[in-house]
Amino acid sequence: MKRRHNIGIKFSMLAFAALFVAQQASALPAFARKYQTSCVTCHSAFPRLNAIGESFRLDGFKFMDDELYIKEEPVEMGDDAYKRLWPKNAIWPSDIPAFAPISLKLTSDLQIDTGSTKNARTNFVFPSEGKLIGAGTFGEHMSFFTELVFSQGSGGDGHGGHGGSSEEGALATSLEGWLQFEDLLGVRNALNLRVGTIGMQEFGLFTARDHNRLTINPYLYTTYSMPSFDEHLSEEVLGDADVEGNMFSIHAQPGIELNGFGRRWRYALGIVNGNGSLNDNNSEKDIYLQLAYKFYGRTFDGSTREGESTLGSGDPWRDDSVIVSLFGHRGTGNVKIGGIEEQDDFWRVGPGIQWKHRDLTLGAGYFWANNDNPYGALDDHSVDSQSWFVEAHYFALPWLVPSLRYEGVSFDLASGMPSRFVQENQDRQRIIASVKMLLRANVSLTVEGRFYTKDERSTRALESGGRNDDSQVAVSLSYAF
Repeated sequence: MKRRHNIGIKFSMLAFAALFVAQQASALPAFARKYQTSCVTCHSAFPRLNAIGESFRLDGFKFMDDELYIKEEPVEMGDDAYKRLWPKNAIWPSDIPAFAPISLKLTSDLQIDTGSTKNARTNFVFPSEGKLIGAGTFGEHMSFFTELVFSQGSGGDGHGGHGGSSEEGALATSLEGWLQFEDLLGVRNALNLRVGTIGMQEFGLFTARDHNRLTINPYLYTTYSMPSFDEHLSEEVLGDADVEGNMFSIHAQPGIELNGFGRRWRYALGIVNGNGSLNDNNSEKDIYLQLAYKFYGRTFDGSTREGESTLGSGDPWRDDSVIVSLFGHRGTGNVKIGGIEEQDDFWRVGPGIQWKHRDLTLGAGYFWANNDNPYGALDDHSVDSQSWFVEAHYFALPWLVPSLRYEGVSFDLASGMPSRFVQENQDRQRIIASVKMLLRANVSLTVEGRFYTKDERSTRALESGGRNDDSQVAVSLSYAF
């Protein structure tokens, strides 16, 4: 009877866990198979990379002494001797992975609305998302990444990879990928060229990237956009005329990027579509720059002191260090009011810092932004905005990581702007409190609350004069294989 009782308890726990959400992750177990090593070699708590995983990613999914660790030998695409015959009499030799380098991830969602603004207090989306992820190398100086995502709308706020979600109940697909040509100057890691969907790890602060976060909710500084037009504007002012604002937020986009790194420094400079995604909506292109410098700890390039292993040892999350980073973006978006179309020139720039000491990590960042013409023909005022965050996470145990983030965004909306066009106050602040538990190296359970301490956005779903409270509690089961 005791054995049956224990089995029942385990089954109940598993069934309970299966009900909950899996957060966005880019952990790639295909590399665990290639090197026959645990996910914690490169992840402190997946999908968050540790220092070894960071250097592995930066170097095009290779370790500095890669040949010592590969257990699945690649298939050669030409003999090494062909290098002497190139370019007249041979194709430059390379290789491909021996087995398809594909990882799979499945997500199911449960959201608990604590702000009482949704139609349902609890919401199941089973499943909400499925991913096929592939990454690897083509020989010595070329790497690739692909991601095919199938997702259903969750109706939540900020659960998608870019902070958004598709229409509730609708099935959406997205495809992202890039190819990178490396060491173009003949100097290892100094200059690489990436073509495709860029900015997955480079859009935003190096020290605070959504693709590298521990929490379910993405950072507010990457997901906010300019306050939208009042939803009744077209009825009250313009009749049936089209209204389109500049809804730019920091997220990966099609483009071209130059990047490189050394022992302590890292840079990325890119040109992207900008306000558009796959198909741009204006002829201008946006540019961005990311810089980072690491003062001590393990190096970006994976180089080590004599006698030290590249893969490290001991506690994989520990890397006593300080990293400072800077991100800047300059772009142009379209603003259309009826038949009048104008351009909104905008910029965002800000610094960030991350400090690690043993089991504790602290981080902070601050952004300034300006939109020159966000409301087109309706109003000629420019709008300044600021966003910020402070955060901490702590490895209480190798498998237990509580974290806390406090963040906000504020807008300096012109006092002369007609309130019937745009809501006068739009500022908001929130707390993200989370506990992440590693059930296995590739399976995590996260309990997280999103609590707004200030939210001045109104919503027409409430009674006139009501306020929006998007507070929520969620639990996340994330697994990849």
